[in-house]
Amino acid sequence: MALAFFGLLGLYLVLVATLTTLAWRAAKRRGVAGWKWGLPTLIVLYLLVFWDHVPTLLLHEYECRTRGGIEIFMSPEDLANKSASFTTPGWRISSKEASELRDGPAVDQREARIASVKHVWTVSNLVPVIGISVSLLDRSDEAMLARFTYFLAGHRITQDQLTQATWKLWLHRGSCDSDLAPIMRLRREYIVAIGGKHGN
Repeated sequence: MALAFFGLLGLYLVLVATLTTLAWRAAKRRGVAGWKWGLPTLIVLYLLVFWDHVPTLLLHEYECRTRGGIEIFMSPEDLANKSASFTTPGWRISSKEASELRDGPAVDQREARIASVKHVWTVSNLVPVIGISVSLLDRSDEAMLARFTYFLAGHRITQDQLTQATWKLWLHRGSCDSDLAPIMRLRREYIVAIGGKHGN
């Protein structure tokens, strides 16, 4: 796969160099400055493959800066003080997320009450940027306690909701911050707050 990719990239570079040179020479033969034909040819050939490079990087940076990071909706102390009869949480998950919480992979968590649910979505259909959030939820009333959000560039979501890297390697950017340690530490604090021992 890598050999095929670099082979195609080499072929593309040869094609760009050849066509740009031909445009340059054709302009010179007609008494026009070579760059006036060579530069537009180079730009068009560049954009045929790399048109999404700058938009992808800008969108990734923007999403990381504006929506990335940890949001805390209820502190461990507030959770500890919340009585069992409290039925109006400040932030509720959607019915779809509630269904995933009951039936999905979160059931294998060590402490059943505080669940972690992963959600992946496409930020833009035009360029390959995806968002990933890990939410901490209280199963007793489906209240969202905290959410950690990060973004990846150069990835798309397949039909089975798995992330897959695109073949355009130059678009790949790691997450602004994909370190899950802080949100998992926070999960352990929630578990301790409700009287549990510790989490995974």
